[in-house]
Amino acid sequence: MNEIILQELKGFKRYEEVFSIICRRFKNSISYFDIINWLGNFEPKEYEIALNILQYVNFFDDLDIIESLDSSFNAILNELTVASNIYIIGTGEHGKSGSAMIYFLHKTNSYSRKSGIKHKLNTISSPKNLIGEINNHNNNVVIMIDDFFGTGNSVCEFYFGLRNGQRKNSLIDFDSEFKKLSSYPEIKFLSVSAMNDAVKKIKDKIPNSEVYCNNIYGKAFQVPSSPFGYRKKMIPVRELCHSYGKKIYKRWPLGYKNSQSLVVFSYGAPNNSLPILWADNDWNPIFPRFYNHKMIKAREFRKDTAFSISYAKSMGIENINKLVSGEIDLGWKKFTFIKKTDFLLYGLLRLRRKNRSRFVICQILGIRSDEYDKLLHTAMQKGLIDRNECLTKIGSMLYYEVEKEIKRIKKSSKVETITPKMYVPNSFDGNT
Repeated sequence: MNEIILQELKGFKRYEEVFSIICRRFKNSISYFDIINWLGNFEPKEYEIALNILQYVNFFDDLDIIESLDSSFNAILNELTVASNIYIIGTGEHGKSGSAMIYFLHKTNSYSRKSGIKHKLNTISSPKNLIGEINNHNNNVVIMIDDFFGTGNSVCEFYFGLRNGQRKNSLIDFDSEFKKLSSYPEIKFLSVSAMNDAVKKIKDKIPNSEVYCNNIYGKAFQVPSSPFGYRKKMIPVRELCHSYGKKIYKRWPLGYKNSQSLVVFSYGAPNNSLPILWADNDWNPIFPRFYNHKMIKAREFRKDTAFSISYAKSMGIENINKLVSGEIDLGWKKFTFIKKTDFLLYGLLRLRRKNRSRFVICQILGIRSDEYDKLLHTAMQKGLIDRNECLTKIGSMLYYEVEKEIKRIKKSSKVETITPKMYVPNSFDGNT
């Protein structure tokens, strides 16, 4: 390692305990090097303030999301005193965060509960489909779900069929459509987290509505409720965030519409959160929001994974046959080779070992959610991952053997001459 870089890293030793606390807080979704890389945006005299900010960030991984949705959805069901037709739809475009939350909702205990009043649950994929399916019965309940309500603007625009404040005929105006029914349905907005201002706006603007959310926050620098303490302690933190924020997200230095949010998810951060956490405009984000930055890191991971599994095969590491499935029989000789599914399988092991969430893994490996399920099923069949999506003893041993060998070879000067080859098909499971 470059001597200058090594000396710089040694300079962070006094923050080691803080780094450890922060990594645990984010369930090891970030590393010491991620923190050091992010601190490089600041002056050394600002490090302590920057690290203090990270300790107040509200982080949600897959399990947090499921637990939060489970509690809030259960509250909705308990309030319904008669059997109801419940229509569940994600806010915003299909395939965005609202759709992802429906997937998590289906994983909750409350969604599949067997006791109590029997409701009819209908998952709806688009606004048009909702209008087509909802009927004139009296007991209609519409649940609109997303991961985060920041200002409430997006929710209101979605509900009233607006875009940038203007009515669009191509969009469904739910309010107008629901008024055509014999009775206006109950409208429930469900989210993992939200800002106080967003909750108030939704309830004020949308008739017959209620918001269900277990994690509601005020603005980061709003006294007297700021997590950074009383005004004298809070002001330096706000000034730091604002001074850098105006350089990297000029219009809203403290987050979109001055939201001043401290919310991040394992798969990214909303733009309502402080830009110093996620912006990548001449800035090294610790929770990247934008596609290009994520793709660079994903590409590096895939390249490293391809090298690891190829080298492990060439060295004949024990149990490597569980990862290598390609085979060609020429009659007189058989050849084994690494398929793309094998590469993805080892990538899954590496990422689950680091406790990365489903959606982060899909982003990094470049696969869809249904492909993830098939990959997970394969890993379970091979005895590498258990039903809790944790590495089994065999999976852990294989992971450690490969990583140990890679560390050894990377210390050797021979690493530059090793060029293991991998066969990668143009499609996965029949898809290009």
